[in-house]
Amino acid sequence: PVSKTITVTVVASKASIDAKDSTLPAGPNTKWSAKDNFTSATDQDGNPVDFKNVQVEGQVDTTKAGHYPVTYKYT
Repeated sequence: PVSKTITVTVVASKASIDAKDSTLPAGPNTKWSAKDNFTSATDQDGNPVDFKNVQVEGQVDTTKAGHYPVTYKYT
């Protein structure tokens, strides 16, 4: 019989998301968008991911003072 042994190497995912916190004054003219705080993202191979492919969870009411958690996800 003939045989061949191979090696399979599994590497860690290079997926990442980078975003920043911000502080805004509450008021009727204050504007905010989830893209404002998004810095960058990469897929499991380390390739850049466009913001349109990132899911955003959470809402911000810029007319009311408070802390609003926003979560950015990429799968």
